[in-house]
Amino acid sequence: MTHAFRAPTLNELFRNFRAGSTNTTANDQLSPETLTGTEAGITLHNGPSAMRLVGFFNQLDDAITNVTVSSTPTLITRQRRNAGTIHASGVDIEEELALPPAVHVTFGAEYVRSTFVDSLEPGLAGNKVSQVPPLGLSVTLRVNAPAGILATGQFRYNGSTFDDDKNTLPLGSVRVFDVYVSRSFGRGLQIFGAVENLFDSIYEVGNTPLITIGLPRTARLGIRAYLP
Repeated sequence: MTHAFRAPTLNELFRNFRAGSTNTTANDQLSPETLTGTEAGITLHNGPSAMRLVGFFNQLDDAITNVTVSSTPTLITRQRRNAGTIHASGVDIEEELALPPAVHVTFGAEYVRSTFVDSLEPGLAGNKVSQVPPLGLSVTLRVNAPAGILATGQFRYNGSTFDDDKNTLPLGSVRVFDVYVSRSFGRGLQIFGAVENLFDSIYEVGNTPLITIGLPRTARLGIRAYLP
């Protein structure tokens, strides 16, 4: 069992901001939100394969979120408020398969149900929490090649969700593939290169209701030096 709290940030207390036609105001009367949670898991080994299964349940009281105060065709006004109680429950599954001599494949899946179960805000109880996709999937391939070369490729999928507390502004699903290659020289130097969103997928990360698009294909190169 876990008990924790989070005090409101300075941004939440004092900073107003606007994105698209949505204006969000701060609230200097916010109270800390408190979390009560529990989780249990099991790991199973079968030769070169290992599976991990984790189930969890969290209750977030006095949850701080952006609450829609008013909405017109030209302006949506929100305010940060202690909106109520959120229940978030789900399961994490991960399986790792080692393929001799140097290949590892990892499969991951996560299902989350995150909803407002109680709220003083009208119409909020029963709604899904914004920007929390119910389903996430991933596949990662890692190869430890000769000459100190490491190569990885990862596919990620997130299911569709909403970008607002009223569940009226949908966000589509996300499919992204990333690659990473590095080579080590001794113990103190490494050269690496990575490409995020290799296939330049177009996916939504915001709906205000102006659609905001996620990171396009992005490449980076670098050198890491490790001091003894």
